[in-house]
Amino acid sequence: MNAGPLLRLDSVNKVFPGGSVGLDSISLSIERGEFLSLLGPSGCGKTTTLRIIAGFEVPTSGRVLLDGKDITPLRPFDRPVNTVFQDYALFPNMNVQENIAFGLTLRGMSGRDRARKVKEALELVGLPDRAKAQIGSLSGGQRQRVALARALVCEPQLLLLDEPLSALDASLREHMQNELKRLQKELGTTFVMVTHDQTEALSISDRIAVMNKGHIEQIADPATLYDRPASKFVAGFIGTTNLLPGVFLQREPTGIRFQVAGDWRPVVTGSTELAAMAGTRLTIAIRPEDIVQMRKGDPDTFLGEISSIAFHGHSLRLLVKLGSSSLWVDVPRDRVETDIREGAVIALGLRAGACCPLLAA
Repeated sequence: MNAGPLLRLDSVNKVFPGGSVGLDSISLSIERGEFLSLLGPSGCGKTTTLRIIAGFEVPTSGRVLLDGKDITPLRPFDRPVNTVFQDYALFPNMNVQENIAFGLTLRGMSGRDRARKVKEALELVGLPDRAKAQIGSLSGGQRQRVALARALVCEPQLLLLDEPLSALDASLREHMQNELKRLQKELGTTFVMVTHDQTEALSISDRIAVMNKGHIEQIADPATLYDRPASKFVAGFIGTTNLLPGVFLQREPTGIRFQVAGDWRPVVTGSTELAAMAGTRLTIAIRPEDIVQMRKGDPDTFLGEISSIAFHGHSLRLLVKLGSSSLWVDVPRDRVETDIREGAVIALGLRAGACCPLLAA
């Protein structure tokens, strides 16, 4: 076994018939035992990337290397890779244990060894009493577990997951996110998951590759993506953020003072390499939770008019007019200092210590 990354995509391109570009020179290294998610909007190339790793698509150019070996020409069933599909792709004419044992049967494993490994797989996914059950009698969550067991029982070096939780309801989906992460840590298997759900990716991934128009915008751990996005696309796609045009005014001991959206002049911290001189125009990314309610007249505040109010459980999400712009503001319900209603004027400012990335205008 090589000491380098388990999987490497080397300048992979995919051009479909008709000239549509699916992937534009993707290079990516995935570490052993890592849970990596490919995240992005529909059509960004994440599923194409997964299918090329699995062998269901052939790249137009570039290489796929697994454990240092070029597997680009190998067919899917010749690769030590298994895939859990979005619709699970279980065989309805087989019961649970027969579905799980299918890959082992193709490999010619003896009946006794198959039975042992199927039993272990069922215990791993929490379904030891459902071996004889028919697929049609299972709930969505149980089918998802059977699909996972069938993929894991063959002990692949790499497990690919194509939006595996998209068919589940919200509460079961959250539970299965925890189960996926538990299984991945327990087994030490490398997982690569495709999802368009940013909450899902942020909650269970070690790293996330954010994709857009066939290329990777940024790859990093969840906290880095959220706090230090590398582009306006990433800032706008990961979570909710306000992307506000601003002008650099001056450096101060605690950060950089900007003029933002009219007369608001906050002092912000963040990446400062773009703010080289006074007058530089930038985009400032400010999260709704980093704007706090203040008292009128406090320094570095602005007055805005509340356009709308949405109930978010522990907080209220306000849409506030600021000059010709509008921005989202999250106000914790237990910290509301004045009457919150549509049309009211509210004083707001930047939370002390908030990290507000400075991006190209």
